[in-house]
Amino acid sequence: MRPFLGADRCCVKENVSTMPRKRGNGDGTIYKMESKGLWAAQLTIGVDANGKPKRKTVYGKRQADVRAKLDALKNELATGSIITPNKMTVGDMARCLTEEDRALNIIGENSYLRKNAICVRISRSALGSIPLQKVKPADIQSYLMSITEYSNSVIAKDYGMLARCFRTALYRNILNKNPMVGLRKPKSVNDTRRVRALTVDEEKKLIAVLNDQERSCPYRAQFLLMLYTGMRMGEINALDIHDVNLAFRTVNIRRTVTRDSSEHSVLGKTTKTYAGQRLLSLPDMPFQLLSDHLKNWRPNKMDLLFFDYRANKIITTNQANMTLKRLISKYTLLDQTVPGTVTLHSLRHTYATRCIESGMHAKSLQKRLGHTDIKTTLDTYCDVFEKFDKEASDRADAYMQDLLFA
Repeated sequence: MRPFLGADRCCVKENVSTMPRKRGNGDGTIYKMESKGLWAAQLTIGVDANGKPKRKTVYGKRQADVRAKLDALKNELATGSIITPNKMTVGDMARCLTEEDRALNIIGENSYLRKNAICVRISRSALGSIPLQKVKPADIQSYLMSITEYSNSVIAKDYGMLARCFRTALYRNILNKNPMVGLRKPKSVNDTRRVRALTVDEEKKLIAVLNDQERSCPYRAQFLLMLYTGMRMGEINALDIHDVNLAFRTVNIRRTVTRDSSEHSVLGKTTKTYAGQRLLSLPDMPFQLLSDHLKNWRPNKMDLLFFDYRANKIITTNQANMTLKRLISKYTLLDQTVPGTVTLHSLRHTYATRCIESGMHAKSLQKRLGHTDIKTTLDTYCDVFEKFDKEASDRADAYMQDLLFA
């Protein structure tokens, strides 16, 4: 009879359905990898951007080795010291921090452009394309050695940006160790040439040349304005006719000429620093200079006070700088026995030096120059202040000698 056979069959099916299935290698399971001849274990350490679990695998020749590594991994996970895999590169981090600063309004448009130039330089290097988690101290050292051809100012900016990148990666748990610790900032292989002010005799010669032989110089008014007010050339070339108020004898400095991401000169929205936005009073010499200039001023598409009409564009600092160099060479204006380099910025230094020599207080000079911190003023012109202090001290000493012992 067939029923018994059927019962057997039902029994067999039931036994098959209740047999335990082979377990996979889940979290914490130690298993043998025959292909590699190693023991291994996996542990889930987080999830990715799509919500899928991220696992880390540990290996060992013995089960005990794998168990020890697994326990260490669990401890890192419990204490929050485990580092989730991240593909962000050094260049990505530099750009990210710069964009964050801009979004938070920590930096203005001009500072953003300057910082972006640093990001581009780092991103184009071999270091810039390495993921942060794979960077070794030797990679950073190699980059630092490659930029010694730049000036110390550029080197300091790059070093500072890299230091911030790795410091931030540490704070954001992308790294558990800063590979930049112990690496020193390099120095430029080029000699640091200190920009100096003009001596009184040199300044007199330059003014005489501009007022006599070179009255038709396209940047004559800007050169004299720098000598008379200490304004930066970028600030002067960004002035429009509405910034000058002859009735109140003032000039409103509110922006500067800068460069965009394509290295083209553009009008910035602000000055180099917040303190650079200032209202300057006009003493007799700059007042007369601007009065004469406005009498012959021609309209242009931007209403700029100074404009390159021939090229129909903004006047750049480089244009003015090259012209000044030619004038200095042509008329042999410099005393070669005085150490230091003379550039366009020397005209601003010259104004500041004359102010200090006249007895102007450092705080007043700070405001006129548009320095954010008085430390900048004191550090930049420390030699002149020291000389002035000695002269003032000598005068005070002579006064007391005459008063008390005459």
